[in-house]
Amino acid sequence: MKKKIDFITNSSSTSFIVANKDKKLCFGKVKIELEVDFVDLLNSVDRYEVFRTEEEILDYYDGYEPSDFEKMKKIIKNGGEIIVMELESTGKLLEKYLLDNGLKFVKFKNKNIQVIYGEGGY
Repeated sequence: MKKKIDFITNSSSTSFIVANKDKKLCFGKVKIELEVDFVDLLNSVDRYEVFRTEEEILDYYDGYEPSDFEKMKKIIKNGGEIIVMELESTGKLLEKYLLDNGLKFVKFKNKNIQVIYGEGGY
């Protein structure tokens, strides 16, 4: 295993040192809390589209659950917009988390954001 002892000067790089206090224990899952700007989240997905009319949503995809479609129509009627995000795994941590867990465990501080469909597990 290679070790870098001097400082890392590139601002986009970092390093970590982690200790396992008991050699008998295996490394397992850890809970990581992540705060991401919503625009940064949109920029990290492979593709996203914004819809502002019911017709745009129907043109994009017509297989929505009826209850989800009703929520979308209500949001649009009240002046909101619908954002559909698509994501493929490229090995990045945020993408892997979202693919595994979806948005069901993501807490948005901004109350204007509502997850209508956010399943993961692919």
